[in-house]
Amino acid sequence: MSSVDELKQEIVYACKIVERMGLGQGYGHVSVRHPDAPDRILVNARIGPGLVTLKDVLISDLAGNKLEGEGLLPYEL
Repeated sequence: MSSVDELKQEIVYACKIVERMGLGQGYGHVSVRHPDAPDRILVNARIGPGLVTLKDVLISDLAGNKLEGEGLLPYEL
């Protein structure tokens, strides 16, 4: 498993924690810098954190422009 795949899984876990702790209040996001490209971030799509799966993690630039994640709506960062 690549480090990007591992980070995507960590985002899924973190979203579940956000949901369970009641911190998302319907929506919320978790983001982390890309390990190989410091000008990119991994972030969950604009859905409730309790619903996030691996396929709901996208990659965007630092301005919030989606670079990877077909059909997913990004948060405005």
